[in-house]
Amino acid sequence: MSRAITVCHGDFGRLCYVELNRAKVLHAHREGQLLFLISGDDVTCKLDNVATTLSMDRAVAIDSFLPNEVLVAKSTAPATVISIDLNPMWYATKFSGDPEWLSFDTPSFPVTAELKDHLDHLLALIQPPAPDKQPGYHHALETRLRLLIGSCFESRDETGVGELPSNRLETSDPRIRKSLTIMNSQIRNVLPLDDIARAAGLSRPHFYRLFRDNLGVTPNVYMNMLRMEFALERLVYSDQPVTSIALDLGFASQASFTRFFGANLGIPPTDYRRVACLSPSMITRSFEERADNDNLSSSSAETG
Repeated sequence: MSRAITVCHGDFGRLCYVELNRAKVLHAHREGQLLFLISGDDVTCKLDNVATTLSMDRAVAIDSFLPNEVLVAKSTAPATVISIDLNPMWYATKFSGDPEWLSFDTPSFPVTAELKDHLDHLLALIQPPAPDKQPGYHHALETRLRLLIGSCFESRDETGVGELPSNRLETSDPRIRKSLTIMNSQIRNVLPLDDIARAAGLSRPHFYRLFRDNLGVTPNVYMNMLRMEFALERLVYSDQPVTSIALDLGFASQASFTRFFGANLGIPPTDYRRVACLSPSMITRSFEERADNDNLSSSSAETG
């Protein structure tokens, strides 16, 4: 069984340090993702159906919204992997690029001696137990991540952040824009994709083809991405029981939700919540959101 060692949330996005011995199904994420193999056997990543090897010598870079899956060989030595999901807005502020979409120049790049040194320092920071209890931890973590990322992309001939011809989320097709609005508003209602296609004025085959042409992912992958985002928000920013989160997302049981979560992230949701730590800014956000929700609930009760 795969297990989470450390999970850190901050303005930069999310860092997961995991022991991985199960595959991840085809999925996507709005963040750009960097993968580093720390120990164990090589891992095969399929990026839009093109195989790329994650090894001790080569890291992997995955574009925002790029369909990808991770294939893990059965082994007595599970792969330990650091994945860094980069918030495009944070990246654009610290470096440069599209604040909504990260696109890398290459899917694979060498782990240089300098990059390895940054990874060693990063590993020292994130080792359990309770790394976030160290004084100045989150500032040190973000500083180290900036250095590491700068080292990844210091040679734009080798790798870097590319320029997209356009942001596919800003599709000009009104039918796809309408379907995106519906999907984002119906995460908890499990609206069938056939119904979304009809609401957008499209047949199922035409909807799937047009959606993929515009966004680069299928409607299923996009909807699963939204459901995972909802689940992660609830796991780290609330005390809501996992079973309740599962039911909110339309799953029949916690077990079926756990299978879905593990297939997309590689680790169980309870494991994720157990090790997740938040930066001070994320904790403040959590308190503010809870206060807003409490105020909304109170207002609704008074109105009722």
